[in-house]
Amino acid sequence: MAEALRDVLQVCAESGGKEGASGKFKRSTVLLRGHEASEVLGLVLQAASKGIERRTAITMAFQQDQETDENDEDRLAEELADEEELMTNLVDCVGYMLKSLREESVALFDSAVGPMFAPYMAANQPATLRHNAICLFDDMIEFGGPGAQKYLGNFLPVLLRDLGGEEAWLRQACAYGIIQVALTSPESLRPMVGQAVPTLLGLVQSPDARDDENVLCTENCVSALGAIATHVLADAEQAQLLALWLGQLPLKEDEIEARVVHRQLCDLIEQGHPAIVGNEFNKLPAVLSIFAQIFEAGNETGAETDESLVDRPTSERMCAILRQVQEQMPVQSVQAAWGSLSEQQMAAVQKTMQRGF
Repeated sequence: MAEALRDVLQVCAESGGKEGASGKFKRSTVLLRGHEASEVLGLVLQAASKGIERRTAITMAFQQDQETDENDEDRLAEELADEEELMTNLVDCVGYMLKSLREESVALFDSAVGPMFAPYMAANQPATLRHNAICLFDDMIEFGGPGAQKYLGNFLPVLLRDLGGEEAWLRQACAYGIIQVALTSPESLRPMVGQAVPTLLGLVQSPDARDDENVLCTENCVSALGAIATHVLADAEQAQLLALWLGQLPLKEDEIEARVVHRQLCDLIEQGHPAIVGNEFNKLPAVLSIFAQIFEAGNETGAETDESLVDRPTSERMCAILRQVQEQMPVQSVQAAWGSLSEQQMAAVQKTMQRGF
């Protein structure tokens, strides 16, 4: 039931379609308001509260049993997994309501969601419940507008604390939260850049950063570094961080963040940002390699699907950038950049350029 409701609320949240330039979802055209929204939210939160009570009872019973063995531990994990799956669906339901209502959701969050979930961000709470709470506050910061900024004083320290946690999925939620803070309230994040950036870089540059269990977290950390560089740091401070950011592209596993980051890459190239294009475009080989890998992945999945690393407007911009490079750059420089690609990558670029997107 919770999964079905989540799917319905997702359709409502995304009913306005996407903006072509930014790729963000427009305001919902089908949504619950007023009494209807309060009633649905109340039922979802009631189910979540009962789920937490069951989870607590299961855990306490296990802890009080003096004769537990490995089979009991496996059974506990299975029982908790069922509750965690239910809670994930319920949290998604709330998140899609916040996404639908935007600024109108702040009052509901203030009165019901925040008071219920804020205590579960405490360090002594189970990681899964901390994750649930952080995801909801992420959504509030992203969609709540100025009315959500009052939560940052307590929320930012939580993000920075759990960004160093053991669970990759918890770190991922924290990195995503940092992205949203950088975009919506950069002045709030500025005093904490000295703590946030080294932690993010440590995760991105870790030897196991691209392992299956870590890669989604890593790609959100890369996105966070780009957001900090372009929205929080002063122009004179951006170069080093953007150079490190460029070296981590393209993103290949988190399609949503990949589209955001690759759109940002095009923005910076079109602006002629020296950290990205270099002096006299001497970073052309790096940029061309990133484009080629994106096009290669696109040819494998189709021109534009849910798994694409760029949407069609961004792919068209990339093609336009490459045409401009070919027209304006010295032939020798362009040929040298092309020479750095594999035959398969060159074929992918040529195929995409011929298609135009």
